[in-house]
Amino acid sequence: MIAKFRNETGWNPARIKPLAGALPDSKYNFFMRFILKRVALKMAPATNTSHD
Repeated sequence: MIAKFRNETGWNPARIKPLAGALPDSKYNFFMRFILKRVALKMAPATNTSHD
């Protein structure tokens, strides 16, 4: 993604810090939502997975 961003914008910042993106729960099937919920609960117990 970083290389694509640089190529498309022509901007080459001195420092880059990749960050995690959104988890659109509504776009995943039941199995993926189940797995993602389990991971999220271990990482941040207060995670709300009832909406994107």
